[in-house]
Amino acid sequence: MEVSLLVRKELVERAQDFNIILDDVSITDLSFGKDYAAAVESKQIAQQEAQRAAFVVEKAKQERQQKIVQAEGEAEAAKMISFL
Repeated sequence: MEVSLLVRKELVERAQDFNIILDDVSITDLSFGKDYAAAVESKQIAQQEAQRAAFVVEKAKQERQQKIVQAEGEAEAAKMISFL
């Protein structure tokens, strides 16, 4: 939307020099340069890698917590057996 407004403003100003009044401007096809497209793709890849890294860290934390709970349970069971 902002691009459309900027283009419209610029075209209206230029057309006035030729006594042309623009009623409406519509952008129907917009393509980006290769560098821009590559930058967007790189950014998306980086975001996906960051999300994956966060997932791996969270999974490791959960596995660690699971091992702690299991070890505590085994220690409690060993105590109970030793009192028999």
